[in-house]
Amino acid sequence: RIRKATGTRIHFDQAQDGVDGQTLTIKGPLLKIYRAHALLMRRYHETHHGEGDRSNNSDLGKEKELEEKINGLQRQLAEVQSLQSLRSSVVSTGGTHKGPRGNQGKGSRKGR
Repeated sequence: RIRKATGTRIHFDQAQDGVDGQTLTIKGPLLKIYRAHALLMRRYHETHHGEGDRSNNSDLGKEKELEEKINGLQRQLAEVQSLQSLRSSVVSTGGTHKGPRGNQGKGSRKGR
């Protein structure tokens, strides 16, 4: 369900004998990874602390706070991508300026 909702690939390694915990691997775009991790951690806490604890206002506040952080990161990413797009369009239009002497480089004065 979380895989489908976030568009990420999620893999749990097999639990090893005598080791408390498992290795979790999440692959996908960065913000989708953050979202998948937040959803997985929410499910983990619901499972290990019971459904009654979820109604606790502090848990709901933390969940809302995480969602707001994700939304903020998504806005920042969109801004950076927009700036990168503008920069690449400036570079692709030639972005260089030839001075009044044309294409002569440094130290290429005639007559020396």
